[in-house]
Amino acid sequence: NENRLSITFNGRVTTKMEGFYSSEYGTDQKMYSTHFEPTDARKAFPCFDHPAMKATFDIEITADKDLTILSNMSAKDEVIKGTRKTVTFNRMKRTSTYLIAFVVGDLQKITKGRVSVYSTYDVDQGMYALHVADQVLQFFEEYFGIEYPLDKLDMVAVPEFSMGAMENWGLITYRETSLLFNKDKSSMTQRRLIAETVAHEIAHQWFGNLVTPKWWDDLWLNEGFATWAAALGCNAIREKQKNDPNIVNPINTKELLIDWEPWVSFINDDLDRGMESDMLDSSHPIKVPVYHPSEINQIFDAISYSKS
Repeated sequence: NENRLSITFNGRVTTKMEGFYSSEYGTDQKMYSTHFEPTDARKAFPCFDHPAMKATFDIEITADKDLTILSNMSAKDEVIKGTRKTVTFNRMKRTSTYLIAFVVGDLQKITKGRVSVYSTYDVDQGMYALHVADQVLQFFEEYFGIEYPLDKLDMVAVPEFSMGAMENWGLITYRETSLLFNKDKSSMTQRRLIAETVAHEIAHQWFGNLVTPKWWDDLWLNEGFATWAAALGCNAIREKQKNDPNIVNPINTKELLIDWEPWVSFINDDLDRGMESDMLDSSHPIKVPVYHPSEINQIFDAISYSKS
């Protein structure tokens, strides 16, 4: 038997960088975006906010006609009435609520293949991340033996963001410094961070998004795998570029896109970070029982990401 439940509700746009919230930038300008992990989808719409309870989603958003409107899937229809437009998106595949996302703002865009980068300013600063994403997406498809299952992959720089990035399926959101590279101001360390973060989040598109742990006590498996896969992906790009002149570094064409040793960085950073965290009184097993939503954020730490 099939039953249909319809709920009419009013949500609230916050400024707390959780749920559906607004970011301020420039002179009184705002961008609207979501951050639902681990349990904040419920702050935007009524739902069973549990990672094991997956569902399809039909998303429709109305905003000012001059703004860019994004969600997990590509748009299938756009209707403009006066100063407003309504965008209807293709049906989202079965997914967990924490991976649903939408963004509304005055955004610039650059695209390479299936990947696009969006920013409120100087979007060309996203060119390096775009090239890395294009290559690592191809590599993971070959490595996992499963094609990327969605019809596009957007990466958005959010002016106010509490994490380094968030792997929303098909619409990855980033702190600006984790996605944009300013050739005149950014350091080479930041360039490495951008590549590793992009590879980490794209790895999640398969491991975490397509296949999802039933509950948050297995966060270590989700994040530990993506941390390892980021080094794997970056190293694969580095090795491939040595024999493929079509792979270029948009920042400096004379340098490799990945011009460091990813596995050396993995050992120096994640191995050390995991061991140092494990020495502290605050250390815990990589698998931690989670009984209440308030306990989940406590395990987003170096033990889950690096030790595991």
